[in-house]
Amino acid sequence: GDIPFCDTYQILGEHRWGTFAEQVVAPARNVTTKPSSLSWEEAGAYGLAYGTAYRMLHRARLQAGEVLLVIGVGGGVSSAGMLIGKAMGATVFVTSRDAEKIEKAISLGADGGFLSDEGYDRALKAAIGRGADVVLENVGKPTWETSIRSLEKGGRLVTCGATGGTTVELTVPRLFFKQLQVIGSTMYDFGEFASTTRLIATGRVPVLIDSVFAFDDLPSALGRMQGKDQFGKILLRHG
Repeated sequence: GDIPFCDTYQILGEHRWGTFAEQVVAPARNVTTKPSSLSWEEAGAYGLAYGTAYRMLHRARLQAGEVLLVIGVGGGVSSAGMLIGKAMGATVFVTSRDAEKIEKAISLGADGGFLSDEGYDRALKAAIGRGADVVLENVGKPTWETSIRSLEKGGRLVTCGATGGTTVELTVPRLFFKQLQVIGSTMYDFGEFASTTRLIATGRVPVLIDSVFAFDDLPSALGRMQGKDQFGKILLRHG
């Protein structure tokens, strides 16, 4: 079945310890072979973020030619969503508090970007004359209302997280008059992981790695993450 709907569904590193370990025990069906076209670093970087973004965009029914707005580019899921959205044929715009991250996203294929604190809903509509068909959200409270306002009539907001705050306000008339949809999404199933792997292994979607730290230098890796300067995944290398 659809594994994320399981009543006892758990995520390693969130519900169970183990992601900072040299050895991890996992069910056999949760283990797969590394594609030969990927380095160990690439193989270690894409699973959670890219699989999560893939499921989000498919739950939102993103179609080729539609406009996708990705909130908070630079983090793992948002950056993956930008790349997968382009591979699906969408026109992709991004937001960030950092102008350099926007420029980086554009260099990787994004069609444009807007600063998060400058009314990106208005900026998007000024740029293309309409709102987004799909908004990919995982920030939560700080961006929620602006993300809802960014949607075109009939648009879909899909969310997998709330790194900036879990409690949001929603203007209900905007939801029903514009016939919007808010969609929750968690992780991915085995089929979605296989599809994500094919996109990456065949070179259609690159794996973005911000930096790689030795396992003994874990504090520096955490410092890099807390500094919010990353673009892509931060990895630990064992051995």
